[in-house]
Amino acid sequence: GVRVWAYADLPYALDRRAITPRLASGVAREVRLVGLDDDAFERKCRAIDCYASQLPVIFRDWGDHRDALDSYHRWIGGGRRAEAQWRVVPSRLAG
Repeated sequence: GVRVWAYADLPYALDRRAITPRLASGVAREVRLVGLDDDAFERKCRAIDCYASQLPVIFRDWGDHRDALDSYHRWIGGGRRAEAQWRVVPSRLAG
């Protein structure tokens, strides 16, 4: 079999009420955290900045996108910025 890893689709994953129960469902068995240093975070923000015309719509519920991303990545990393990747368990996707 092939291992499949998923990552958070932002800004949708910013809604902790949605992501927490999904993870608790057991679809993702293994989580690995990848640290985001200041440079990596800034590069991610600059990449998102390229979609300037879409930001007011995409982040309408979250305010400033940089602040929202910072808060999310610190939440995932337990106080330090991190990206989360989840190993998907195919047998748990059905149903």
